[in-house]
Amino acid sequence: MSEDIACTAVKSALSTIADHGRMEVVFFGGEPLLNWPLAKKIINYCETELKPANPEKTIAYHLTTNLTIFPDDLIETAKKYNMTFLVDIDGPEEIHNKSRPFVDGRGSFRNTAENIDKLVREGLHVALRATVTSINDSFMMDIAKTHKELGGSGCAFVPLNPVDSDGKLLPLSLCPSPEKFKKGLKEVFHSGLWDVKDLYPFNEYLARLKPFYRNQWGCGAPFGNTPVVTVTGEIYSCIYLVGNKKYKVGHILKNDFPRREVVDYMLSVVDVDYRSKCSKCNFRYLCGGGCPVGIFSIEGHREATGKMKRYVRTIACTVSKTILTELFWHIAKNIYL
Repeated sequence: MSEDIACTAVKSALSTIADHGRMEVVFFGGEPLLNWPLAKKIINYCETELKPANPEKTIAYHLTTNLTIFPDDLIETAKKYNMTFLVDIDGPEEIHNKSRPFVDGRGSFRNTAENIDKLVREGLHVALRATVTSINDSFMMDIAKTHKELGGSGCAFVPLNPVDSDGKLLPLSLCPSPEKFKKGLKEVFHSGLWDVKDLYPFNEYLARLKPFYRNQWGCGAPFGNTPVVTVTGEIYSCIYLVGNKKYKVGHILKNDFPRREVVDYMLSVVDVDYRSKCSKCNFRYLCGGGCPVGIFSIEGHREATGKMKRYVRTIACTVSKTILTELFWHIAKNIYL
């Protein structure tokens, strides 16, 4: 990504933020630390140009990384600007190494764990995330323990999306079993190892359990709340849709964000009131149909089989219903017992 595109992107995004609002600049990839010099230039631009011109707005910085790379000035920069981190740890050493080996076959766990420790020792906020696949779906409690042992400030479980950012279908044999994922979520939740506010996706759903809450679309991506800019300046509504031209919502240099026809299409695809599998479900306005990434990825995909489409629906429903049910009982017990 060029410095011009990067700076134009953050300036444009900040212009859409209301006074006293907050913009979070998230560096991700690929691996953002491979282009750490550009990340620092973006931060400097925000601090020296955008913040002084917009004193009523807040700008925060976040890095999503596998942390196998550790620039010499990473800690200094992170502490100076109060950066937060999200690091991928898919399990204890043996499992993580199977999921995330280096290109030469070596395991990456120890390298990443050592670098996490460097950040944690400096008091930096490092949340840990596991991408759940068939490799580790039977070990979710072990993953939660590993995240805690490494000093993570949060623990997240995200099921593998069966379509990658190039639009290629992944084998269903690599995707997590909905039943195992459900069992693992419940086990981690009931263990009490993690506070609910630090356990994703439980914390996200907990925030929805309030009077008059209504969610028809799953998340804010179709509304442009999470714009993602590629190295060439293309804008997508979600990190998981990058590269899927069907969901390109604009270009940073063309002043066409958001493309209304794309937004309207996305809203129509995931609106729970019009989805046959959702419209009669009692959970629909709390879950919004679940994370819509799988549906967006699979919708209209010429190679997607009926089995894969059913899987995408099943995993989304499993996550939502499991978490909401557990949270309802959790709240009820805290009130009445």
